[in-house]
Amino acid sequence: MPNFEEVSKSNLGTSFKAKGKLVKSPAAGQPFDLKIDDPEQHSIKIVGTCPGDQYPLAKKKMTPEYLREIAHLRPRTNLISAVSRVRNNLSYATHKFF
Repeated sequence: MPNFEEVSKSNLGTSFKAKGKLVKSPAAGQPFDLKIDDPEQHSIKIVGTCPGDQYPLAKKKMTPEYLREIAHLRPRTNLISAVSRVRNNLSYATHKFF
């Protein structure tokens, strides 16, 4: 693969466009793999990257105070989405009752 170095240095959140051959996976837990072995027919292209300094949500615990600084990303957190679901159910139950 000609761009192996570029692809191997990609980080979490990078988008790829891949062209290859689907084969049955030898490992348990996944039904198939994408095999990219022929540089003439198969390819991987990086479509977009996700720099960590511009996308601050990581897989770690963040306080609500920290999330106030990045309000547009709050709905993606477990806490805010759970509160929204509870609030929606309470509002719907009140609406049905009256």
